[in-house]
Amino acid sequence: ENTCESVILRDINRTFPAHDFFKETGGLGQDSLYRISKAYAAFDEEVGYCQGLSFLVASLLLH
Repeated sequence: ENTCESVILRDINRTFPAHDFFKETGGLGQDSLYRISKAYAAFDEEVGYCQGLSFLVASLLLH
C-alpha cells in the first residue's frame, strides 16, 4: 500500500498542474484526486493504482 500511496502522491502533483482546480497543493482538487485514486486502488486489488490513472480521475472530476 505504501508503494501505491507514494505513486499516487507523485502523480497528483503532475496532473493538470496549471488547472485552477488542481494546482493548489493540498487543495480540494488534489485532495479529491488522492481520495478517489486511493479508494480505487483498495477496491481493485489486482490492478491497484497505475501511473497516469490520476488523469482519468481528474477528467471525470472536471465533468
